[in-house]
Amino acid sequence: DFSDGDFTLNPTWSGDDTHYLINGDGQLQLTNTAPSGADTSFLTISFASISLDNKEWQFWLKQSFSGSANNYGRIWLACDNVDPTASGAEGYYLQLGEALSDDAIELFHSIGGTTTSVCRGTDGLIATSFDMRIRVRRDGAGLWSIDIDETGGYDFVSQTSGSNTSVTNTNHISVEARYSGGDADNFYYDDICC
Repeated sequence: DFSDGDFTLNPTWSGDDTHYLINGDGQLQLTNTAPSGADTSFLTISFASISLDNKEWQFWLKQSFSGSANNYGRIWLACDNVDPTASGAEGYYLQLGEALSDDAIELFHSIGGTTTSVCRGTDGLIATSFDMRIRVRRDGAGLWSIDIDETGGYDFVSQTSGSNTSVTNTNHISVEARYSGGDADNFYYDDICC
């Protein structure tokens, strides 16, 4: 969590660090005060390579806007690059927001700019502002499952599942925000564990 008020040490997040701060509620919050039209910001934690077999991720997040083609979040559960926006980055990410009003939590595999959907949750679930806790699991056979608690607690219910074994190891986890000026401070994160 971010209760120590610092995301630059123990653990060290790197990337667009001037675009983020720890707010008064002890949450990591995007605060890019000078976005140039549509913008992208990210932070990454790097670590020794680990297997994705029987892996679990949990986190709380809030997006205080309705998603669109230019305003959405991504959580990179696994990536082979410190910069998840780099050309050729490979890994898995959850996308939270999309064009029109069918916004769903969706897990993608990405390689070299080509994305493949692994599984997709309920259409419209996150079409407006939301805060929730999400749990993602991957078993040893490559079955991914996504569970959520829409109240932000730990009473998880199943949202979706799917299989993909394209990537078997990772050494980065990232948060990524894509936004226009009006949403440059509307992404929040907490309790990230993997």
